[in-house]
Amino acid sequence: MERSGRAGESNQLRVPRGTRAFVLILGDYKTGYSNYHLEVRDPSGRLVANEPDSSRMKTVSLSVLLNRTLLSRGKYRLKLYGGGKPIGEYAMRVE
Repeated sequence: MERSGRAGESNQLRVPRGTRAFVLILGDYKTGYSNYHLEVRDPSGRLVANEPDSSRMKTVSLSVLLNRTLLSRGKYRLKLYGGGKPIGEYAMRVE
């Protein structure tokens, strides 16, 4: 997956059939918080994935393992929190 260079565009993600899990690498956010929290929400706003504590992540990128069975086709919003504050938001479309 490649992140779009333009604001407002969704990242396109093609996951082959039979894939059970995949890794997203998120970057471009402020580092140095004592903990991180990631939420993934479907188009209706329902929480479909939640990484409640990534306290060991203090680097420039954050790797997240997602279970493909939780994500059907459609648009998703990923919201990254650092120290309890929103610090990054990502749009993703699963095909």
